[in-house]
Amino acid sequence: MLSLSSVAGIRHEEDPSRLGHPESPADRGELDVVRAAAWGSTVKVTDPALVVDGVLSSALEDEFRAQKKRHPDARIVAVCERDFGAAYLKILVAVPGAPDLVIEGFDELEVTGDLRATLTAAGGDPGQLVDDDEDFTDYDGLLHVLTGGALSVYVDEERVESTFVVERDEEGEASIGEVWFA
Repeated sequence: MLSLSSVAGIRHEEDPSRLGHPESPADRGELDVVRAAAWGSTVKVTDPALVVDGVLSSALEDEFRAQKKRHPDARIVAVCERDFGAAYLKILVAVPGAPDLVIEGFDELEVTGDLRATLTAAGGDPGQLVDDDEDFTDYDGLLHVLTGGALSVYVDEERVESTFVVERDEEGEASIGEVWFA
């Protein structure tokens, strides 16, 4: 948790809770709540300070680059999906043996990188998720394969996540202000 650039310290840890989809914070205090879960070698972190607006903010990309530098042999997947009147999705993927993959956009998603090379390097079958003839990609399936299902939340979910209330550093406060209060 403390390896995140947006976190200066941990105020306290709350009781673990069942894994769920992230919800929009209801007040300023909830913007300091960071959730984390681990399954084997997969770690999932949810941090409101890493939400991007699709225009100016770069917190997610900055954290993605920092984690790649700290863990050069790891598979890193960063995702921001939000709807502040216009739905926006950004997926950043680093898989050893493949160039980085970036998928982002509002209505139309733009892909930078090679979906097939990324899936192959991750041990997936590109033919099941990418149909070049139909210009279609199953992005939910892509995330499922790349994260080993860590982002999927199931009915009767049994997995739990830890919840921390954190202190923000200057960078974390700036990111929150840029996206949540601009």
